[in-house]
Amino acid sequence: MFKHILVTTDGSRTAEKGVNTACALANSLGARLTMLHIVDTRPVYADFSGINDSADMIAAQTESGARVLENAKTLAAEFQIAVDTRLVESSIDPIASVVLREAAALQCDLVVMGTHGRTGLKNLLLGSVAEAVLHGASMPVLLVREQG
Repeated sequence: MFKHILVTTDGSRTAEKGVNTACALANSLGARLTMLHIVDTRPVYADFSGINDSADMIAAQTESGARVLENAKTLAAEFQIAVDTRLVESSIDPIASVVLREAAALQCDLVVMGTHGRTGLKNLLLGSVAEAVLHGASMPVLLVREQG
């Protein structure tokens, strides 16, 4: 059914649930699994002195992203599946656009994402990467909701 699954991870508990689900699916279906972490380098950082040391922040985020992927890869090993990892920087595009672009470029036939399941005002104020991916995807998207 599904031959190549893309799962996004940011290291959060919600994302970890998505990774667990994707690993279990890949194991049961004999599918390839690619884990994706996106470093958002769009300029949003400033400190109180007005100095923006974004190069150091991006380096720290990239290092953190590599650790997130390594931890997710360790989890995948428990499911006895081979995993590819992708660490992608985005300086212009919204995160959802990057997820969709990577899924298409890798020819994935399923995207798995953890989601907080926010609705109403919280979703309006905070936005939803998962919702944007869901509405923009040309392939199925499985949203794994955080529960309590």
